This record gives sequence, structure tokens and C-alpha cells, in this order.
Amino acid sequence: MAVWVIRAGAQGQGEEFAIERGIASIDFGFRRDLADFADQSALRDQLTSTMAASQLWRFAHEIKDGDMIVLPRKQPKVIAVGKITGDYAYRPDMEGAHGPHTRPVEWEATDIPRANFDQDLLHSLGGLATVFQPRAEDAETRIAQVSQAHLAGAPVSDTISDPDEPPEPAVEVDMDEYVLDFIAQCIRRKFSGTRLEYLVAKILEAEGYTTLQTRQGPDGGVDVMAGGGRLGFGEPRLCVQVKSGRLPIDLSDYNRLQASVRNFGADHGLLVSLGDFTRSVRNENERSFFEIRLWGSGELAQRVRESYDSLPVDVQMDIPLERGLLPRRTEGWLN
Repeated sequence: MAVWVIRAGAQGQGEEFAIERGIASIDFGFRRDLADFADQSALRDQLTSTMAASQLWRFAHEIKDGDMIVLPRKQPKVIAVGKITGDYAYRPDMEGAHGPHTRPVEWEATDIPRANFDQDLLHSLGGLATVFQPRAEDAETRIAQVSQAHLAGAPVSDTISDPDEPPEPAVEVDMDEYVLDFIAQCIRRKFSGTRLEYLVAKILEAEGYTTLQTRQGPDGGVDVMAGGGRLGFGEPRLCVQVKSGRLPIDLSDYNRLQASVRNFGADHGLLVSLGDFTRSVRNENERSFFEIRLWGSGELAQRVRESYDSLPVDVQMDIPLERGLLPRRTEGWLN
């Protein structure tokens, strides 16, 4: 049994469709049944891109029933894991969704936080190709272990790989994911408890808010309060709850923050979690989109990147980026 990464569009446009329908699908703009071609050479003669021909052929003929599939999702920035459950099928009816070249998939976990994976695994999953095999050592076993732990509700192990270690070299890497994963791992290693609350407060200040971290102890479900303007009397007024645990946040915390927004007379709430959120929370958030915002580890890393130059020196020291917002070479990441 092998493990394959199969992406669902450069911007993740086919992800929800693939998960809801239980499929993997690709396109490359090619509208013929791949089963009609005797070999890869014959397929290559019909395409201007040798890379596209290679990936289409692998998708249809090299991936086997029972192989593991990994889908690094864009929105939200989590990872889905499943297994291939059947043969290739050409589905012209799916051209408008994402792609007519399909494989059936049994999705086992669809919302694993990226921070649950060691950095060498994340780097290995970050290639720009649509169909490829990750080259990290023992990738299949390690991905399966993370998926099983996530499904069992087990906390993430703290024995993750050190970001100071150079990642596995790759020919083409999604640099956006590469940098955001580095930031997320730094946050996980250096920020927890009140220090994570401090980081969130400083991000909000960089975005123009005045903030107040609440006192330690019972805080009514609010860790940071933020208001617009220099004195914080302006709008919008935010109640912020920050969770540095490794388990996904469920509806109880979400509902608690909603109640705090009303109790504190705020306009909106912000729920921050390094362990990301359960599907029920994300579904509920679609219904209360104009009231609550969610920052998982991926969204938090993106906010750090966007406001980096305005963050305090102590934060920048713990999340060391060079000009251009790339990990510093002294950290080993670009060597």
C-alpha cells in the first residue's frame, strides 16, 4: 500500500466537493477517458505538457485500490486523509465541479490540524504538483498514526520535529504553505497560555485595535478585549477567547464565547485555537458568520505573517523571519 497526495485545485476549489462526494478528482483540461490509452507514451502524444501526462497516468493506473490519499486543504488550512476504494472512472458530468478524472475515496479524517504533523512530513506534502508521493521517511505509517490519534481525540504529542532541523529538499515547494507551517510550528513551540493571548493581542494592536488582556483566573470566557481606536472606545468591540490546547474546540466553547459577546456588550467574538475546530463548530460558524470569527493555527500564522513588521521584537525573535517573510537561514530551513 502506497501514500499519495492528490490536490483539489490551486485554490482548493474542489475540496468540499471531493469530500462530500467521496472522490478524488483532477482535471488538467483533458476531456478524454484515460482508459482509452494503451500506455503513457500514447497519452503524452495527446498533451502539450509531459508533466500533466505523467500525473494523469499515475492517477489512473499507478494508484491502487487501498492506497492512502492525503489532501492538504486550503480553506480551512487542515489536512484530510482517506483511502482509495476503487478504480479510475471518467466522469464527464463532473467537469464543472473540479475534474472528470475520478477515483472513489473513503475519507477517514477531513480536518486534521497541520500542526499535528512533524515538519518534515508537512514539507513533504507541500509539493506544487497535483498528484505525487510524499518522500518523508515512513510517511504512510506516520500519517496514519496522526489520523488515528486525531479521530480518537488524543492530544498531539509534544515530541515534534524541531524547526531548526533542515527539511527534506524538494524540487518545487508551495512557499506559502512552507512559510505558514514554519510560523505555526514556532507558535506551537514558543507560545502557550497567557503568552499566546499576548501574541493575539499584539496582532490585533497591529491591526489598529486597543487591547486588554484579562486577569488570570475566571475570566468569563474572555482572554482579550479589543476595541477600535487609540483608547479602545471605538467599534468594532471584540471579545477574544484563546485556546492553546491540542484538541479541536467544540461547540461548548463556541457557545460560551457567543454568550460572552452579549454579556460584555461587544459587537463580535474571536475564537483562537491551536488545535483548530470540530466540523460542528465550523458548520455553526457559517450560520453566525457576522458574529464570530475563527482563527485556527493556519489563520493565526497568516495573521502573524501579515502583521509581522509591526509585532514586538520579542515576538519576532521567537518567530524569526527574514526580509520577504521567509524563515531565517540560521534556522536551517532554507539551507
